[in-house]
Amino acid sequence: MTKIVSIVLIVVGLFLWRFPARSRFNRTNQYGVEEFKSYGHMRGRRLFEGLIRFSGAILILLGIGQFIVPEKYSYSHIAQPISEEPGFKEPTRHHEHG
Repeated sequence: MTKIVSIVLIVVGLFLWRFPARSRFNRTNQYGVEEFKSYGHMRGRRLFEGLIRFSGAILILLGIGQFIVPEKYSYSHIAQPISEEPGFKEPTRHHEHG
């Protein structure tokens, strides 16, 4: 199950990483210059695309980490209770200081 999650994270991350490059290509004219409606539109688009690329990079890194890390330590087991090992006892308090 963990390998499926890591592969999905990597694929989604790659899509998010490549999406801004494709839209940048679609905005260029025959001279290789990007065209925008206004300066504000250009700044907003670049900020949005930068955040998308950053999110894609984070997802790729998480997916690779999830793929490499043993299943015992992966993110998919964080919410699940861990069974106690035999012989493990909680430390007891001998004194209470008031």
